[in-house]
Amino acid sequence: MILANVVVLLIEVELGARQRSPPRYLEDPTTIFFDVCFLGEAGLHLWCFGSHAYLLELRNRYALLVALITFVADSVAWWATPHARDDALRVAQLLRLLRPVRLLFSFRRFDVIIRHFLRVLPSFSGLVGAVWALFAFYAQLGVALFGGLVRLDHWSPSDPAALYAYCNFNDFGSAVLTLFELLVVNNWHDIMRQVVDVTSDWAVVYFISWYVISVVVMFNLVIAHILDGFFDGEQTFDARSGVAVEAEVDTEFVAGRQCLSSQNAFSVASPALASTPTPGPASSSHPLADGGDAPAAEADATEQSTAIGALHGRAASSNELEVSEHNV
Repeated sequence: MILANVVVLLIEVELGARQRSPPRYLEDPTTIFFDVCFLGEAGLHLWCFGSHAYLLELRNRYALLVALITFVADSVAWWATPHARDDALRVAQLLRLLRPVRLLFSFRRFDVIIRHFLRVLPSFSGLVGAVWALFAFYAQLGVALFGGLVRLDHWSPSDPAALYAYCNFNDFGSAVLTLFELLVVNNWHDIMRQVVDVTSDWAVVYFISWYVISVVVMFNLVIAHILDGFFDGEQTFDARSGVAVEAEVDTEFVAGRQCLSSQNAFSVASPALASTPTPGPASSSHPLADGGDAPAAEADATEQSTAIGALHGRAASSNELEVSEHNV
């Protein structure tokens, strides 16, 4: 069903590009059909597995959210005015493109990667904040230095480099977009050249410093952080967040509790073992009991006393473990 939806979307986009308008004769029936199918699928899953078991899976929550948002967008497109209908249909088409992402959850390798990436997102908070602070600083600096200098009418329309005039520092949003293009090294020398042409050669310092700080340092830090998590596994991020230490302490505490309970049970049973009369020569009915069983009886008594002493020693060590765990 997802592949069929992708094929229909490709046909719609291709026909729309050729005709300069969306193909309504193909769009409306497929919209209703796919909305009913995906909502019906989500409803059947909820009915069969229950809401708790269904929403427990990440891919099920994603599928239900996309289906509901797409249905709302299609409903708005169906009942809206003609002008708003075109805008709503574009939004609905974009939302339908999110459905093929469900295929990634069907493969275990991709599912593990996505889950691991979502798990390590909290550890990115400090690094993402540093990157955003760097973007904000350089964007404001670029607006202050080059704002309003790069304009589209400064180049001839026949010049292919004239389109780079849209990569400017005339406002904060354009500056952030331009810095992102410089971050991914997307023809950054052409963007730098157009700024140098309207200012001076000292503008090169701005772009070179951005390249060194953002690309060479910060961007590599982000990549190293991701690779560190995938190679070292979950323990790296757990250790950084303190989860592993807390889990280890909790595990030791539970193990100590269980050991202490078992030792207390043995300690209660040990007096009964100590008070049990040892069969002596008088109570034995064997003809050799007078001489042959005396060493064996003494050996059994020695073993019992040794075992009782060991049990009491382990109980004392368990009490010490409990005290140390409470201190931790």
